[in-house]
Amino acid sequence: NVIVLTTTNITQSVDSAFVDRADIKQYIGLPTVRARYEILRSCVDELIRVGIVTAKGSDKGDEEEEGKDSTEDNNEEEGKDSTEDNNEEESADHDTSGNGAAKQSNKVRKSVLPSYRQLTSATSTALSFMEEGSILLECAKNAEGMSGRCLRRLPFQSHALFIQSNEPASLREFVDALLDGIEHEQEATRTLNESI
Repeated sequence: NVIVLTTTNITQSVDSAFVDRADIKQYIGLPTVRARYEILRSCVDELIRVGIVTAKGSDKGDEEEEGKDSTEDNNEEEGKDSTEDNNEEESADHDTSGNGAAKQSNKVRKSVLPSYRQLTSATSTALSFMEEGSILLECAKNAEGMSGRCLRRLPFQSHALFIQSNEPASLREFVDALLDGIEHEQEATRTLNESI
């Protein structure tokens, strides 16, 4: 048995006789607003993980203690819907050699930003970084018509174009730059389409 799988981004150019010979046809559209939010959120998480963006408090000058409290609130809320939002618990394997040293290689980070469900839920207003999450949701809404590939490229492009610093950007500064980056990409796409 042989399975032939074909994909295309230019469906209007596919020969109808070719399509008629396919047993199964599946259209997969562009990402929904929820999918766009989660794609952007995962990119921001990666930038935080590697130290390009810092999430040590918002630009409002959150004190360290307030950050701890809101992180605890965030963890409690995430625990409620962790299976739906794919939030993984932090874990550390302990060395059984007798010295009690903890291995950090298996540690999984939770997102500092609220999930789409948490952000759109009226009961989740006490989570940390809600304002930044709201701006990221605005980014997701403004990114209508963009592919997943484009969405994954935008955070890095936005950092290069609008932050232009070797120092870690605050989360608030970064999501503002991302909003500008999406506007820049949409304008470039419009200009390209008008010239064709």
